[in-house]
Amino acid sequence: MIIEFFGPAAAGKTTFAHALCKRLNERGHHADVVLSYRPGAEASSLDPAGGIAAFRRIGRGITEITSMAARPIVSKNQFDLTLRLVRELPPKSIVWLVRLSQYVLRLCRHWDLSTGSAKIVIFDQAFVQVTCALALYNEHATDASLQQAIGLVPKADLIIHLNAPPEILEARLRERLRLESPAERLFEANVERNLAAIPIVDRVNRLLRMRGESSISLSSLDPTSLCEALDQAEGIVLRLRDRNAVRDPVRSIPLRAVTLIEPCCALEGGKSNAPAKPATRRSKIKQSAEVLRKHGLLKFLELSTLSLIEPVKSARLRAAVAADASRILIKIKDEKGARGLFIDCGSNIGQGYKFFSKYYTSNLYDYILVEPNTNCVPHLHALRRDGGGSIEIIEKAASARDGYTKLFGPPATRRDPTYEGCSIVMDHNNALYEAEEITVGLVETFSLSNLIMAKCAVYDVIVIKMDVEGAEYEILEDMIEKGVHRKLDAIYVEFHSQYMTGSERTNRRSVEKKVQNSFGAENIVFRRWI
Repeated sequence: MIIEFFGPAAAGKTTFAHALCKRLNERGHHADVVLSYRPGAEASSLDPAGGIAAFRRIGRGITEITSMAARPIVSKNQFDLTLRLVRELPPKSIVWLVRLSQYVLRLCRHWDLSTGSAKIVIFDQAFVQVTCALALYNEHATDASLQQAIGLVPKADLIIHLNAPPEILEARLRERLRLESPAERLFEANVERNLAAIPIVDRVNRLLRMRGESSISLSSLDPTSLCEALDQAEGIVLRLRDRNAVRDPVRSIPLRAVTLIEPCCALEGGKSNAPAKPATRRSKIKQSAEVLRKHGLLKFLELSTLSLIEPVKSARLRAAVAADASRILIKIKDEKGARGLFIDCGSNIGQGYKFFSKYYTSNLYDYILVEPNTNCVPHLHALRRDGGGSIEIIEKAASARDGYTKLFGPPATRRDPTYEGCSIVMDHNNALYEAEEITVGLVETFSLSNLIMAKCAVYDVIVIKMDVEGAEYEILEDMIEKGVHRKLDAIYVEFHSQYMTGSERTNRRSVEKKVQNSFGAENIVFRRWI
């Protein structure tokens, strides 16, 4: 497993990398930091000018490149990658062209040696950082050239972006400069040049997220934040390592289309053989009674009324979905071999799939079921019965970005393991309860917009159901901002402003209107899911 850090100079990459390595080794996990160098670390009273340290630094590079040249067949790909990367973002300075080229060659060699290692290999800076450096000294790098460069280089299992406020970075850089020997300063960029890299690093981080790379952003400003960031990084690293150990590192698991075990009570009526869910009509009324005490009569009446009229809304929704599917069916039949995709965001144990697959049938549609609650995933896997299509299960949370976050829900006394109201938004249900973390560690998130853009090249029709407990606002705004909503044929969304209070509720209601207007302006079917 390979971990790669990147960020502006003095963000703490080397410090963090070594601290993470030490933490992992103390926990019994074998980890190494590779190709690491800390400016000022080799200063010595016996070498006040830094000449000996500088000579050793040059000698290491020459020795490694000479060793590579002695094995031209093995090194051909490494030389080719270096040449292509430097051609894409050529530095204006010949000095930095040579320096960065030799560093990329050395990096290629260490990266190849690390690939497939049983250890957790940590690079405090590697290909992403090199891309930032090339862009800095190129001075005219565009997003297109950065995208091209990022596409050339090998990918780490986890990319960690470290950052800090500019004033802290500047203070650290000036202190570093004070500690460096005169000879060592010849190898380092000045403070102003290093600070100029901050917007480039931000651009690269944004592009990585758009590409769907496995990356997170952390900061290490003081011992306390370092400790907190180490906890997050350690948890994510171990989760990724365990996941890779039991299956290929793919983003989703293809399964056969199946029939659900448990029907969707709110839509289908009747009783289920599975245990009753907390989000049934009875429990909603019970929750509303608590709201009466905490938030007053008006909120109590609102939520109680919503629960009582749910069967009527369900019947209307059935008719609307049937009509939507029939209209969209014409588009599929008009094109020979056309196929649709249905993305169910917030699948829980599959209730939405059972409902929608009656109308968006598996002979014409593939399904993606998205669910971050690991307690629900076995239910989705258990649905492998009646073949006739395909389902992918994505064990992550739909979001506006790729990364990791916490998962929230009601107090333990008010939920079962497959509770329907889990959310990556802490205050998603603040009218009903005070949310708390319901998982140990973080859950992985992915950009729904990026997924849609990737799938629209494959499918002729894309339909979405979104019940993500308050996270829908940021996701929908992101889709609209990027124009991704135009790729959809229909979307069914459950908004959650009715479960919020105060200014949060008012703001969400405003977003709901804007979102509906945006979809309506494009003549895209937009309906409220319940």
